[in-house]
Amino acid sequence: MQTLKDCKKKQKQKQEQEQEQEQEQEQEQEEEEEEEEEEEEEEEEEEEKKKKKKKKKKKKKKKKKKKKKEEG
Repeated sequence: MQTLKDCKKKQKQKQEQEQEQEQEQEQEQEEEEEEEEEEEEEEEEEEEKKKKKKKKKKKKKKKKKKKKKEEG
């Protein structure tokens, strides 16, 4: 009788341990995915900044050309 109880107890412990490990793995995976998303967002922001800078440069060039036409 005692061995059967022991066996069930061990099984239960093993099951709980496996569940804990599974939860930890899922949590780690979620954290990794969140980090990746944040990195992607940062990269997109950087690209947007670069595009805006280029647009500003183009605008400046257009203004200079316009001034030269008006002066010339």
